Amino acid sequence: MSKPKDDVRKPFQLDWKSLGFGIIAGALLLTVIMAAGGRVEEWNFGVVKVVIPTSTSSSVSPQAITEAETAIEFFPIKIFDYDGVGDSQVKQGWAKLAIAYTDQKASYLFDYDLPSDGTFGYAGLDFRLEQTQDLSMYKAVRVVLDYFDDTSQCEFFIKDISFQGDYFLLGKTTPPGGSLKINGTEYTYEIPLSIFTGLNFKAVYEVGMSVDTDITQGKHSITVKQITFVR
Repeated sequence: MSKPKDDVRKPFQLDWKSLGFGIIAGALLLTVIMAAGGRVEEWNFGVVKVVIPTSTSSSVSPQAITEAETAIEFFPIKIFDYDGVGDSQVKQGWAKLAIAYTDQKASYLFDYDLPSDGTFGYAGLDFRLEQTQDLSMYKAVRVVLDYFDDTSQCEFFIKDISFQGDYFLLGKTTPPGGSLKINGTEYTYEIPLSIFTGLNFKAVYEVGMSVDTDITQGKHSITVKQITFVR
């Protein structure tokens, strides 16, 4: 199966309208951070590094972080969509990311549109770590998805710093050695990390969702509700 290039990003164009929205969004972000008792440690153009305390007294806390589990949001990450439209060799496939917050938990709406005329296209959602992470102490990853239709599908991938990685198709079958719980349109996968071969788990660089026309075609939507590494 053909796979997308590793760092395909959509071009960003700044205009005064975008700058105005950015200033307003930044002010709102600062208000939320301060209300949570947090602080901005660094603020460079387009990049914000935020520290929020994890004590139970904080009004806003990161998603579930325990000794047995670590949510992907615990790590400093950059989250973005990518697609074949941004690939000069493919030029097919479209993706859009929207982030929503419910009960102080983030969910990631991944919309994609792939050609149905037989041409190849792809789309994806990337959680890129700002620093490589040693995940070798974890045994599995829990992925919770909400499918908007029966033909929505995607693969979950893990890659190391050298972009070596592996993909696992998230379908309606139980992962080998893992588990699958289905509640309506919500699917909870417990995937053993031993399934992902050929990468260095001591230097993981990114995880995410990937889909191409070999898997499905047309317009679909998937909500990523959770990515948590389990010891």
